[in-house]
Amino acid sequence: MIEKFEQIKKLYSFTDTSNIETFLNKNNFLIDILFEAPEHIRKVFGDDINLFLELEDNELFIIIKSKYMSEKAVKLEEKLFDEWFIGIMDKIDGKLNFMEEPYK
Repeated sequence: MIEKFEQIKKLYSFTDTSNIETFLNKNNFLIDILFEAPEHIRKVFGDDINLFLELEDNELFIIIKSKYMSEKAVKLEEKLFDEWFIGIMDKIDGKLNFMEEPYK
């Protein structure tokens, strides 16, 4: 698990390292999904993104920081949901979600 967590740290930025590591140890079924997610996200949003993880209320969020304004971002979120996320919903047990935020 430690090696996989180190690999996740290369794919995503996050500050709550200890709590996210504990969460993933308890919900290790999410690890493979976290490895697959960047490919699906980049297919929809392009390469000009940054990916972050945030833990809120026992749910892990993939935060997609992008250059898109809200209307375009919402359309891309819907596309990502339709093309990828809906297909994994039965595997995530309500423990994973995603959202887009503009670069600040």
